[in-house]
Amino acid sequence: MAAVTGSPVGTAYTLDFVLANLPEGSRDILEVGCGEGELAERLAERGFNVVALDADEACVAAARGRGLEAR
Repeated sequence: MAAVTGSPVGTAYTLDFVLANLPEGSRDILEVGCGEGELAERLAERGFNVVALDADEACVAAARGRGLEAR
């Protein structure tokens, strides 16, 4: 699987790993420690239902700014 263009390198590799290891038919993803939501955003763009969690309120606000359900 190729890295995603426009993603930070770490996010691209993590996205590749997650997509390669999700069980068949997965649709819902809980991302714990979402940071500013880069990975969650890429997953949502691919049609996954994503809830993004982070302990840092600034990160949660940034993830929400990307249109994500973040807590």
